[in-house]
Amino acid sequence: MQKMMWMCVAMLVSLAMVAGCESPSEEAPAEPAESAAVEEAPAEEEAAPESELVVEAREVAALRAKIKANPEQVEALLAEAEMSEEELEAKIFEISADPAARAAYVEASK
Repeated sequence: MQKMMWMCVAMLVSLAMVAGCESPSEEAPAEPAESAAVEEAPAEEEAAPESELVVEAREVAALRAKIKANPEQVEALLAEAEMSEEELEAKIFEISADPAARAAYVEASK
């Protein structure tokens, strides 16, 4: 009797193992769909509107380029941009703290 019970337990364990082995192969097609969703995610992020800081980062990069090209006109260029040197430094600090804005600044500086 005890031998019969162990055989049933062994059989159930074997069935559970076989069922467990078949489950991943049935779920395998789901993995490409998940990876496709991951691949599509960056496209959605690219379509998102730019933040105000990213736009400002490009403007600051353009201003810094003008200042570098015309160092004798710093005051006039800052006045045109309606910024003081302190505000420009603070904005650069703010831009450097944000990854997207920092990337936009670097790209615009090239």
